[in-house]
Amino acid sequence: MVVSELLGVARGLLHGTLAQFTRALQAVMPRHCKLPRYDYGSNGVLGYYHAQLTDIVQYPDARTELFHAFRELGNIILFCMLIEQALSQEEVTDLLHAAPFQNILPRPYTAGRRVYQYDS
Repeated sequence: MVVSELLGVARGLLHGTLAQFTRALQAVMPRHCKLPRYDYGSNGVLGYYHAQLTDIVQYPDARTELFHAFRELGNIILFCMLIEQALSQEEVTDLLHAAPFQNILPRPYTAGRRVYQYDS
């Protein structure tokens, strides 16, 4: 029930809000954005890309709606990962408790001499 609701919300975000923003940002992206020369250094390359992508950086709804949609999607993914981790830990515990009933018994400890192998 919970996972199906989360999948519905994620599907709505991907097909609704994020798809609209992706189309809008794709229309604003510059057609040619080449990699600048190495001689310009890090500051020059950053300045070049900042100048090329000024329209995207100043997109008014990016901070409010777009980043909120990404935050929701990330929280959904993280929640599903945590549920999966908890279920796998519970499965390991169940297998440990069921081992004696499946005739999987630990070997008894025998006091004896140990054999050490040395590299030659």
